[in-house]
Amino acid sequence: IEGNMIPKKVFGRVGISTVNGKVKYIKTGLNVVSDLKIPYETEEQNISFDEAETAIREELINHYTKEEEIKIEKETVTIIERRNSRPKENTLSINSLGVYYWPYWIVSGPRGKIKIDAVEGDIVEENFL
Repeated sequence: IEGNMIPKKVFGRVGISTVNGKVKYIKTGLNVVSDLKIPYETEEQNISFDEAETAIREELINHYTKEEEIKIEKETVTIIERRNSRPKENTLSINSLGVYYWPYWIVSGPRGKIKIDAVEGDIVEENFL
């Protein structure tokens, strides 16, 4: 079957942790503050800007690559069509918005500690004894 695929544009925000290289799709709005009134510490970044951009590009390609199976029933025959779609690398537009510090709460006690994403409320890491 021949034809032209209609390109689909997707806009959004994707972040990458420069500490562990994990990519995160940002669904919530972010508030920017100039200073915090509570004590905090930052972690040392382990990947460069170029490594981060490459990792995000690979993640987006993997995320939007898909295989579809379409079943068409005719009078005497069933046609099963498999379509593979993958974004072209030269169509991805990645713009850096800068470095953001993503807050986490660390709760610890005598039996271990837990790390919670302070923006989305997800449990990121658990270490119990």
